[in-house]
Amino acid sequence: MSLLLGASALAAPAGKKSAVEGTIRALRGKVLTINLKPKATPPPTGAACTVLRHFTKNLGFIKTQGWLEIAEATVKTSGARLKLVVTKKKSEMKVNGKPVDHFRPGTRARVTWTGP
Repeated sequence: MSLLLGASALAAPAGKKSAVEGTIRALRGKVLTINLKPKATPPPTGAACTVLRHFTKNLGFIKTQGWLEIAEATVKTSGARLKLVVTKKKSEMKVNGKPVDHFRPGTRARVTWTGP
């Protein structure tokens, strides 16, 4: 069995995709604060962005890790301490009946946006 995808399914969105990494400081209401790594170039104020968190999971002797999209947001203030207004939470899940807190302080995070 083979799968064929048209060129449009693989095309990247217009504009340059940029990203910065840091750690989550706090989520208060809809305002998410992220401390960026030194020398990181933050997104411009007002930019629409995607927030991802890093995860590592051990399944027996298999270690998996990657990035999980947790929110869509808009940049409120830009700088070494980035403030974002969360417009939509994503990847809400429960483990043993309890909701997973993707926004726990100290969690490694990545912010991506399209533009300069």
